[in-house]
Amino acid sequence: MQINTRKSKILIADDSATLRQRICEFIKLEGFETIQASNGQEALDMAFTHKPDLILLDVVMPKVNGIEVCKQLKNSGDFQQTPILMLTVKTSAYDVSEAFKAGANDYIRKPFGAEELLLRIRVHLQTKFLVTELERLNNIKNDFIGMASHDIRTPLTNILGLTIYLKNLLKNKSEDIDFALNNIETEGDRIIQMVDTMLDLSVIQSGKFTLVKQATLLPSFLDEALKRASRLGESKQIKFKLQNSSKKEEIFIDPYRAHQVMDNLISNAIKYSPENTTVKIIVNDCEKQLEISVIDQGIGISQENIDKIFAPFFRDNTIETYEIKGVGLGLAIVKKIIDEYNGSVSIQNLADGGTQISFKIPV
Repeated sequence: MQINTRKSKILIADDSATLRQRICEFIKLEGFETIQASNGQEALDMAFTHKPDLILLDVVMPKVNGIEVCKQLKNSGDFQQTPILMLTVKTSAYDVSEAFKAGANDYIRKPFGAEELLLRIRVHLQTKFLVTELERLNNIKNDFIGMASHDIRTPLTNILGLTIYLKNLLKNKSEDIDFALNNIETEGDRIIQMVDTMLDLSVIQSGKFTLVKQATLLPSFLDEALKRASRLGESKQIKFKLQNSSKKEEIFIDPYRAHQVMDNLISNAIKYSPENTTVKIIVNDCEKQLEISVIDQGIGISQENIDKIFAPFFRDNTIETYEIKGVGLGLAIVKKIIDEYNGSVSIQNLADGGTQISFKIPV
């Protein structure tokens, strides 16, 4: 697995200006950014200010020695995953042991060659990247398990409960049989939609996903989107208002994926809108791009979560939205599809209430 570590930021802390400059020269040739510190205290200050991706740290330095700098950085909690490579002329087993006890990730004896240092830097940066990625994937897995235990178990429990209820109704030939059957169908559909959404995201994230573009009439596309929206909003009596200001008659898109984007945005708007409200769909030309916005009259997104809203399995679980059902994949799928179009997607809370999600794609 090839990992691009270029543009990583490296802090070089050594009291020898000549050595620092030499290291900087060949590190920069490899595309790394560099920061320099001439003593231990300066190294601490620079590390906390610039948050480097890797630190080259001399053991013997004025003010604060390298071992103590390493201890303080690792103990702070901010640099647990930051590789620290100790540079020193000391070669005894005791010195090496002290460096590793302090939390160092590697120990490089002076003098060293440029090739050796660069190899070690790349290995540690790649390891850091992989550890970070594993943590991210593990968090997604944990989020999924938490979601599955609630959002998938709930409709299954309802189905089982309704089945028992239905058996009793059949015994008594009750007129409520249709009600029970409709609810079983609804809960079953919810499970199928969840599974389909998860499989869809899996395909999109696999790297095997490509758009199949074709010439499409914009008015026809919007009419179909509006019909689908009306069906989705039926249960909450949501109305839809289309404002099409585009001068384009024909656009070049993947109709299936474009409708998937619209369905997910509209479903999201319906989910967070009160009953008997209106969702607006606004279409504009934006130079060579088409911009479509979906605006609801819901409570909006909490400001601290607005940047996370397109992450897989993320849900804005405030007190007001906690009971709203969903997997947290719809907007993640929207983002992936729009990225494939080389387009952009944005979200904002409106001053008079509600949320606007807009996307732009070249057509």
